[in-house]
Amino acid sequence: MKLNLLEKFSLSKLAGCLRQIFIAAAFGVGITYDAFNYAYIIPGFLLIIIGGINGPLHNAVVAVLTPLNKKNGGIVLTQVSIKLSILLFGLAILIFFNCSLLIELLAPNLSFEAKSIATYQLRILTPCIPLSGFIGLSFGALNSRRKFFLSSISPAITSITTIFFILFKFIFNQENTSSNFLSYTGLLAFATLTGTFIQFVVQIWEIKKIGLLRLESTFPLFKNEERRIFKLIFPASISSGLSQINVFIDMFFASSFQGAASGLAYGNFLIQAPLGILSNSLILPLLPKFSKLRSDGDKKGLQKKLISGIEYCFLTTIFLTGFFLTFNNQIVQLVFQRGVFDYSATLKVKSILIAYSIGIPFYLYKDLLGESFTLQLRSCRNNIIFSNSQFYSLYFAFSQFAK
Repeated sequence: MKLNLLEKFSLSKLAGCLRQIFIAAAFGVGITYDAFNYAYIIPGFLLIIIGGINGPLHNAVVAVLTPLNKKNGGIVLTQVSIKLSILLFGLAILIFFNCSLLIELLAPNLSFEAKSIATYQLRILTPCIPLSGFIGLSFGALNSRRKFFLSSISPAITSITTIFFILFKFIFNQENTSSNFLSYTGLLAFATLTGTFIQFVVQIWEIKKIGLLRLESTFPLFKNEERRIFKLIFPASISSGLSQINVFIDMFFASSFQGAASGLAYGNFLIQAPLGILSNSLILPLLPKFSKLRSDGDKKGLQKKLISGIEYCFLTTIFLTGFFLTFNNQIVQLVFQRGVFDYSATLKVKSILIAYSIGIPFYLYKDLLGESFTLQLRSCRNNIIFSNSQFYSLYFAFSQFAK
């Protein structure tokens, strides 16, 4: 089973890798991709933290729905979906009408042209915010019923959509004239929105297929389960979001350097790609087991599973850190150096990759321990400590990039 899961997640990560390669070849470390990274900060934060696999929403739903039968689990899922969607829809409207202000706050030193492009892209991306809530809920619901296939491959939908958009642009409009300026600068935003919407539709269909989508008027029921989900979401979102917030802090200061946001995105991707495979293949299958052992009151069994997970994480992360520290230049050249992504871009990304690789062991430990604490309704302060360990590598990245 673990091998099958690894293969499925690897296919999804392969699609993400191809997406990033196409983006690098088409945009390099230029102003358009710089602007997109700033525009994607808020929608991406919600898609990763709220709507992502192993995110707080996913873990909370797994913990609450696993012990429930299909009918009761479907009612709880539907009620939480409605309330969370209303909350996120209101947030999306607020962001849509304040895009310029938000970009100014996130990137105060960005050029006027880059700010204009980022504002335009953020307006396109705002519908992703309410969609992220249901995507995260459906991931958790599917995994609580041990349906790992769709949750392992559905993230590839956005990647494949982005690749299609770039190829379509290259084939049918190779000359970038002023007449297609907005379509070119908005290409990545439109591709991301389209892919997110397709993923949303596919997961709704799958949730309905397994009988977990129940539009029944039963709001007075299951209040405890709903409260437990929301009680798990908010503290875990803070702790799980610290790794993303570290990247945002990078980008805030990097707005003074042209191409820095793009470099950070490429460097972060090279780290996240293997970490995502390891996290999903090693940690994801443990979540239902953690939840079941907690429900059965088997503390020794839970401890044994947790220790086993820590051992696997230690072996894999030590190898990865050494690999990135040794072959950072070759990795960047092999993966990205083609098209408009030249050797100067490689040097920028190389320095950032070295800094990010230092935090690899802490990142995976944070995921494993944070999720085990989440499932046991413990405090998130331990997860915060592990997340903060990554923060100290940021200064090194900036100092290398500015040289």
